[in-house]
This record gives sequence, structure tokens and C-alpha cells, in this order.
Amino acid sequence: MSNIITLNFSSDQKKLMVGLSWDPNEKSTGVLGGLTPHNLDLSCAVFNADLEVCDIITPLEPKREQYKGKIFHRGDSTSGGGDFEDEDVTVYLDSLQETERDIRAMAFIVSINDRVQFSEVKNASCAFMDGINLEPFLSIDLKGLEANSNNASSQQHFVVGYVTQGEDGSWTLKNIQKPIESLGQSAIEAAVKA
Repeated sequence: MSNIITLNFSSDQKKLMVGLSWDPNEKSTGVLGGLTPHNLDLSCAVFNADLEVCDIITPLEPKREQYKGKIFHRGDSTSGGGDFEDEDVTVYLDSLQETERDIRAMAFIVSINDRVQFSEVKNASCAFMDGINLEPFLSIDLKGLEANSNNASSQQHFVVGYVTQGEDGSWTLKNIQKPIESLGQSAIEAAVKA
């Protein structure tokens, strides 16, 4: 599969949905044997016309009012195992230039907590879909993501995809799958420029 995918939507409405899903940990803990959930997160870094990160939307800071009708993060799931996507971000691509920041690109980042590797999480995946018919443009099995061994943080982050608008108005998706040290502006910019 090519590293760059042209996003051809099924309708005139260019609605992109990025979904993160995973199953709960099957390891039981405690006297009663309850499941210890994994906590994965999906974030979206927003780039302006100069292709600089101007904002970061996270499960704990979904900024719904600020991006109303443009970008919608459904919120935080702390356990996984939902019937559909456990966390998702929906982007109304045609509305992005109506913001003060004139958004031209977005990077999507998956994160995992508690020093757990993605290879330890059952059925962890991130999918980029047509938001109307839910047909995938790209589905990424997160099992293969390996953290940088120099990262002492209890949280690991990976840029999995970069969506950008061309001069002709078309949108493309670049499959990245690159570890970054933090959810900071410079780390995200360096990952997509590399």
C-alpha cells in the first residue's frame, strides 16, 4: 500500500472520521479477578496555512465549542471494548477554512499509558474512514508500533497519520506511524516533516 493516499469521498460532503479501538485487557487482578483496562488515546494536532501546529485536540480537552461544526472529538474512553470506535475524531474538511486559523492539515496521534506496549493490547487499531459510508481509507494495526527505548515517560505517543490539503483543494493522507516524545508542538512538527 502506498504511503500517501488520496481521500476520495463517497459524497460531496468531505467528512473524515478517524477511529481508535481496542479490547480490554484480559488479565485479571485482585481478589475478585476484575479486568485491568488499557487506556489508549487519540489526539489531533491542527496545522495552519504555514504548516505549523496551532492547536492540539485531546480526549481530555476536546475543544468542541472552539471547533464546532468543523472538528468533533467524541471524548475519552478509559477501557476500550466499545461496539464501534472507542475514541474518534470527525473532521468536516470543507469547513476548516472558516476558522480563524485557516486549517490546512492535521496530524493524528495515538497514545498509550502505564508503560504498556501496543503489542500487549488486544485488537488495537486506528482507522481513517469516509465519515459518510464508513469505508476505510487506511486501517492500521497498532501491534507493530514500537516505542523509543529512550523514552522514560509512562505515556507513549505515535503520529499515525497526517492529512493535508493540496493547492487544488484535494485532501491526502500520509501513513506515518512514527514515535514522538511528547504531545508538544515541536515533536509533532518534526515527525511530520521527517
